[in-house]
Amino acid sequence: MSFVSELQKLLIKDKQVYNLSRNKEFAEFNFVGFKETATTIDFVAFVRADKLTEQQIVDLRDSFFNITQIVSYDFGLKPLARNPNGLLCFVFEDSLPNQLINFIKKQTKISNFAKSAVIVSWAIDLKNKQIHTHNNPVSIFPPVYIVEGWVFPGLDYLKSFVSAYKYPSMQTDNDTAIPLQFFKRLEQKTKEIEEIIQTNPKYQTKYYSEDNKISIIIQNITMTKKESSKVNMSFNAPVYGAAGNVEGNQVIYPSEPK
Repeated sequence: MSFVSELQKLLIKDKQVYNLSRNKEFAEFNFVGFKETATTIDFVAFVRADKLTEQQIVDLRDSFFNITQIVSYDFGLKPLARNPNGLLCFVFEDSLPNQLINFIKKQTKISNFAKSAVIVSWAIDLKNKQIHTHNNPVSIFPPVYIVEGWVFPGLDYLKSFVSAYKYPSMQTDNDTAIPLQFFKRLEQKTKEIEEIIQTNPKYQTKYYSEDNKISIIIQNITMTKKESSKVNMSFNAPVYGAAGNVEGNQVIYPSEPK
């Protein structure tokens, strides 16, 4: 699951954020929502930004600012003295240059007149697990300074989530480590079975001489060795050899005939 999808679920559950993403008008954002209290109206939006140009970033800023205004006043929220606030987060999975970080930090916007609202922009660097917050002041006249710790849903809240999030490349490496270890064990067990067949003729003549079973089983072992290099092989299926079957790390040998 992507960073934005996981965070969206938590924001709805933990922060009671109202999800606006199903509105087609807001489809340019991966997630957009708001939280309303008796004293505040807070908007938040996230967009994957690795391939965005500077002009696209500016366009998204303006679009999010319009959402902050339109939803507050046209969706019947009646903000009155509650000045709508908005946080726009640009999410990067790859490293981003300092020039782009500084550019995003400047993408604030404010209106102190009809349909007043204010938004700030942050850059989230998943690879380095960093959050780059907005520049202050947001407005010089009148002077407006927005403390980063007061921005909804909270800087510490987002830092905690970013820190715990498994970056895709790291997750892939961890997921691949287990099957590779399995295949190494499987290959070792296959070699053990081949050695048993070669050094113990009784298994060849007494148990598998009928119906040409030896050649079939040796062929299966050879095929199993080839298949063990494929990541999509079933882990739980036992591999049968001439000496018995392999289950997990154990080779179960047939008992001597009486």
